[in-house]
Amino acid sequence: MTTKRHIWRLLLLLSTFTFHPSRFRRKAVAIAVTGFWLGFGGQASLLLAQPSLLINYQGRLTDGTNLVNSTVGLSLRLYNAESGGVLLYEDSNTVTVVDGLYNTFIGDQSANTNTLVRALLETNVHLEVVVDGVPLSPREPLAAVPYALATRDLMLTPLWNMTAFPGRNTLRNDEFGFFGSTIAGGSGNHIVQSADSVIAGGRNNVISNFANIAFIGSGFRNFIDPGANSSVIVGGENNRMRNGSEYSAIGGGRANVIDPGSVYSTIPGGIFNRVGTNALASMAAGYGAEAVHSGSFVWSDIAGPGVMRTTADNQFLIRAAGGMGIGMAPSNAPGAVLSIRGRGEHSEWIALANTNAVNRWHLNGRSNGFNIAETGVSDARIFIRPGGNVGIGTDNPTNRLHVIGNVQATAFVTSSDRNTKENIQPVEPSAILEKVMALPISTWTFREEPSGTHIGPMAQDFHAVFGFGNTETGIMTVDADGVALAAIQALAAENARLREELEAIKQKLGL
Repeated sequence: MTTKRHIWRLLLLLSTFTFHPSRFRRKAVAIAVTGFWLGFGGQASLLLAQPSLLINYQGRLTDGTNLVNSTVGLSLRLYNAESGGVLLYEDSNTVTVVDGLYNTFIGDQSANTNTLVRALLETNVHLEVVVDGVPLSPREPLAAVPYALATRDLMLTPLWNMTAFPGRNTLRNDEFGFFGSTIAGGSGNHIVQSADSVIAGGRNNVISNFANIAFIGSGFRNFIDPGANSSVIVGGENNRMRNGSEYSAIGGGRANVIDPGSVYSTIPGGIFNRVGTNALASMAAGYGAEAVHSGSFVWSDIAGPGVMRTTADNQFLIRAAGGMGIGMAPSNAPGAVLSIRGRGEHSEWIALANTNAVNRWHLNGRSNGFNIAETGVSDARIFIRPGGNVGIGTDNPTNRLHVIGNVQATAFVTSSDRNTKENIQPVEPSAILEKVMALPISTWTFREEPSGTHIGPMAQDFHAVFGFGNTETGIMTVDADGVALAAIQALAAENARLREELEAIKQKLGL
């Protein structure tokens, strides 16, 4: 074996990049830059221009002083040391040697492509040539061009880790076996033990252990804590995604926190906002908003005082001192705590549904009034007309309260305060009694209530006889009561006169 080592001597060209460093170094730089822009640009049509996964290798083989002309088995081995060390990659081929010259490739064994790329990422890589099973020495250090291949795959293949400005940023993944993470720029940024995570820039941002597929866009002192997988902090300052707050996002702002275990939660921005521990799918925004329960949304303005905090699951809380508008035109400011702009022919404002999601009631602006309607059944269940008249069962109330149908109550109190009245004139009860005696009295039923029989005068007759009230289609209860009382007084006076006459007759008869 020793004799054979001396017989076989390899005069290596070590590929063209060894003998022509300046020319091929320029090519290596060009390839690396191309890989960089294509990797971040994401245009599939340009990826075809990427360099091959193969490294061209040429050599000159002699046997003593004779040039070799034969076919030999050639193995190319990559080690991390000049002697000894760890075998990083091996590529074996059969090559034809003509006048001592041969040409082959490193990396044409597709099954080992990823291993080759990983090998080329080592700080020191040395090539050992083995001819027909005999290792030749010395090993040759690889120069710059193969690293262009490493740069290419580092940009386009999310298997490895990459740090821009490694002197200013820290990415500790390789030592723990985590891959696919990138720190693209900035300074003082840190990723440790987190796969496929990215810090795009900024300063002093941190993605901690096992926060896989996490992202910090920029900003200052933003933290994604351990186990906050698939979480995002876009930017801002001193924002924090706590342990286990998976699939959550902070859009920016300052001093916003999503507490541990708050999955699927969001803080779009603002300052001093918080999503509480284990608050599932909640959102807080504005100033001092705290969604500390699941399924909640809190918006807080800057007016204060104090924080705006949920008290139970599935709450929607808004604090807006300047008012809240729904459907308002861009130029319209809310005129109250809540202002709603309607839509449609009758300015629909609010629809109220039952637990089965069936609309039962709606509020709208029918006939320019305020209409409470039973959806799909009837309008004007309650209607307030401009000017203040209220209708129940009618959208044309003619009095302060106008009811279509019966009214039942424990008692009715009719205002009769002397201080509320004027033009007070006495009446002659006997004259009222005579008119009552002339007033037609009937029994009847209402058309809208055919099952109930009633007794009394017609409103038109009452108005014609007495002239009281302000309508011919209704009788005010105060007028009916007054007529009845006057008639009773007349009857009482007549009854007293008859008693006096009866007593006089008894005295004349000695009774």
